Amino acid sequence: MDGFVKIARSLTNNWMYSEKPFDKTHAWLDLILLASFKDTKRMYKGELQEVKRGEIHASIKWLAERWGWSWRKTKTFLSVLESDQMCTLKCTTNDTTITLENYGLYQDWGRTNGTTNVTTRVTTSAQRVQTLEESKESKEGKEDDVYKYTSSAVQDADADVHTDKVVTLWNSTATSYRSVRKVNASRKEKILDILRDFSYEDVEQCFRNANESDFLRSRNFTSFDWVLDNFVKILEGNYENQTRETRAKANDTIKKLTERRNRLEAQLSDSSKTAFELEDIKAQIKLIEKQIERNKI
Repeated sequence: MDGFVKIARSLTNNWMYSEKPFDKTHAWLDLILLASFKDTKRMYKGELQEVKRGEIHASIKWLAERWGWSWRKTKTFLSVLESDQMCTLKCTTNDTTITLENYGLYQDWGRTNGTTNVTTRVTTSAQRVQTLEESKESKEGKEDDVYKYTSSAVQDADADVHTDKVVTLWNSTATSYRSVRKVNASRKEKILDILRDFSYEDVEQCFRNANESDFLRSRNFTSFDWVLDNFVKILEGNYENQTRETRAKANDTIKKLTERRNRLEAQLSDSSKTAFELEDIKAQIKLIEKQIERNKI
């Protein structure tokens, strides 16, 4: 299907538009609607910034909240868009600029002669959105490829300064864990990714939460790299210590769930049960086991 339709930016005010989570096509359309339609300027953190036509100045954290996605899913989506030449990303520790490819080509249709070419390019872009999932799957196990756009930040003259400061925060705050002595390229990229959306105060708070968590301190898997990979969850307090009263309530819940699971497991040996009933019992057992695990944390 070729051709164009005009879409008003006021679409974003419609109740249907804001329903979360967005799918990938919805997120791509949202980027188009968010893009600046002309060269302009804005004040950001006390500085006057130029915003070019077709650019979006927004943090990954802000887009994730807007789309109802996780921070990592949003970051991966933008990376795939860039690798498919649908946009370019310029990331610094203070801001992320997303530039839509051929924005003027789309918006100027009807004012210039290249109608056929424009139609082809837009159709291709729509097809690209549909193949994002395939692109993601083809890169499974190749995380370094997904995050190639961070390479420019790694080469930034200030990159080592930011990295060293985060390492210093870890060694002085997360004293319950092994100190960090060496920062390789992978660690540096993770650190710079985090600093694009979070402040040093957030980083310090995350490390403090990890250091004070009885659950994390009792687990062998907790390390500097693991904390970086689970930064948002730790910062949000998912592993905070529970009060004695809360822990007692959780233990009581676990006891009741365990008893219920045992009763269901006993029914699996009942020969009078149909295959459908047995499958239903197994599904219930699996759900209960998940509830038990959640209450253990």
